[in-house]
Amino acid sequence: MKKNINTSETARTSENKNVGNLPQMNRYFTRDLIKQIAGGLIIYDSSGEIIYANSDLISLLGSGIEQMYGEDFSRHVPVEYAEIFRNRLESGVIRAEEMELLHMSGLKIPVKIKFGELHHKSETLKFLSVEDLSKINRYRDALNESGKVFRKIIENSTEVIAIIDENWIIQYISDSSEKLFGFSPYESVGNSILDYIHPDDRGYVEKKLLACISSCAALSVAEFRYMHKDGSWRDIQVNASNILNDPLINGIILHARDISDLKKAEEQAAHYQLYDTHVTRLPNISLLKTRLQLEIVKVQERKQDKIFGVMSLGIDRYKNINNLHGRETGDMLLNKIGERLKNSFRGDDLVARYGGDVFIILLSYIARSYDLKDIIKKTQELFSGPFLVGTRSFNITASMGISVFPVDGDEVEQLINNSQAAMYRAKEAGTGGYCLFDPKMHDELIYNLRLEEELKDAITKGEFEAFYQPKFDAMDRLSGAETLIRWRSPKRGLIPPGIFIPLVEKNGMIVDIGYIILRKACEQIRIWAGMGFSKRVAINFAPAQFKDPELLDTIEKIILETGVNREMVEFEITESGIIENSKEALMKLFKIRTLGIKIAMDDFGTGLSSLSNLIAYPIDVLKIDKSFVDKLPGNEEAKIVVNSIISLANNLGYEVVAEGIESSGQLEYLKEKKCEFFQGYYYSEPLTASDFEKKYITV
Repeated sequence: MKKNINTSETARTSENKNVGNLPQMNRYFTRDLIKQIAGGLIIYDSSGEIIYANSDLISLLGSGIEQMYGEDFSRHVPVEYAEIFRNRLESGVIRAEEMELLHMSGLKIPVKIKFGELHHKSETLKFLSVEDLSKINRYRDALNESGKVFRKIIENSTEVIAIIDENWIIQYISDSSEKLFGFSPYESVGNSILDYIHPDDRGYVEKKLLACISSCAALSVAEFRYMHKDGSWRDIQVNASNILNDPLINGIILHARDISDLKKAEEQAAHYQLYDTHVTRLPNISLLKTRLQLEIVKVQERKQDKIFGVMSLGIDRYKNINNLHGRETGDMLLNKIGERLKNSFRGDDLVARYGGDVFIILLSYIARSYDLKDIIKKTQELFSGPFLVGTRSFNITASMGISVFPVDGDEVEQLINNSQAAMYRAKEAGTGGYCLFDPKMHDELIYNLRLEEELKDAITKGEFEAFYQPKFDAMDRLSGAETLIRWRSPKRGLIPPGIFIPLVEKNGMIVDIGYIILRKACEQIRIWAGMGFSKRVAINFAPAQFKDPELLDTIEKIILETGVNREMVEFEITESGIIENSKEALMKLFKIRTLGIKIAMDDFGTGLSSLSNLIAYPIDVLKIDKSFVDKLPGNEEAKIVVNSIISLANNLGYEVVAEGIESSGQLEYLKEKKCEFFQGYYYSEPLTASDFEKKYITV
């Protein structure tokens, strides 16, 4: 129902007079607000009736003021937009929506409406700001009026012509864009051109366009990838002209042409130059040298300690295959070999064909000497199965030579030549072998290979022992022990863990060895319990062991078979081992706790656990890593870390243990800071089970 209004009021057409229809709020505020609105503006009162409509809106819809005030504006909303209009109006959330409005003549006008609210005292006013989207067609109309011939040329050109504003919004794009990109002009106009540009190219394009705007000059040629409607990318070349100052255009004109076919031709030419296209389709020596040079420069510029290798691999007796079966069969065999090599090496490595029967592999990263052992072993295994070429089956071997950066050279040619020299030495020694260019590294590799074989025997023969290092409380009373592993080799004697643990962690033997020590420790704890010993004994779990899917079943089996008192058992898990497998670790830790076993986080402070992670884990004990204890009491940074760990443990109700105590100064400082438990050589070195009994259990 229309509101009764004074005839003289309805005749007011100026902005200042229209303001008078609004509630009695600050007139300056109201006037300033209205001046900020570009386009049409409507304001509703709390009853939902129009109390203000500016001249832009009235002009847009072809209404008079007397027809607008007091009416329900929904009469100007087409049926298909009625529901969304009502929902946006009632929600009170400021939001823009594109739709259509009805002109008094019945024509539909495309608009963008921004819905919002104004609050004045106890009254809420709703407002709509209306932007006429039909203006975006003015540029096209202007071009059409300039001459139908010119328009025909544009629309049928193989190039695309577009106009964008200074905010990168497409104001016009020629019909030829649909042929090239799949999007019709109607779908593109009003969107940012950046939305169609490949994410990796957007920064480059934006920089180019900004330079075009700031210099008021033509854009130098830019090449980038533009989206096709089917999801693919087209390579295009674009020139731009800044015509923002021209009132007719007021934008940046872009001339784009498709260079996808040209790019493909260039890439194909480059491919022929850098790949062995006739036989293996692998990179050739030219690409390998380029990549090798990049690796050298990268290491030198970043001053890294990184080492990488170059492997030359030659097929043994390849000439015999060529002579017996022909070159075509020989080439097909090389193709099969190249495919197997490519699929077996790491993604960062590069397998290339050097020529003839020789392949060269860039080994992008080598951490330690036994990494080379793994690489050689894996490569030899590639040739353990036959290669099928047509109906023929070939069992072949390959000889390998390896040079390592920087010890065997710091230049491309030097590294390649040295790897080939090592390969020829391997061929001289027989088939299927290998040779390292550096004799020292070769000796170290042989040592590790022999050590690995001895470790396999040690597992079978039960050569691993559990040693026990006592723990003490703040009153220097025995509070428990930690189980530590030792290898008593018949050939080498008692070997400390620092010698063999890195190797068994690398090759996975640590899982089997860890279970051996778990069983030995549980059996020993049961024996000591019968002697009256009731303290907890910690048993270490390596990260690889904690990842074992059989972990929980094996733990429960060993506990049941040994009959150990679970309350005397504590498992130590390294902080890094937990963080690396957080979801799986959390599940396993909770299941371990249900077995009645305490859990300690070892090496705490080195794995960068967040407090939220720590609280989430069912931890009973925090162990301060030896690397921090070593620096006490003089190092301020170490003191800050240690103090924080002790405070954290005390506040969260965890026991806290400092490991690696070697001096009275360290011990006194830690006791002063309320650390509860201690272990280290200051008290005792790790002891055999019998020595531990004699010193701490037998009365």
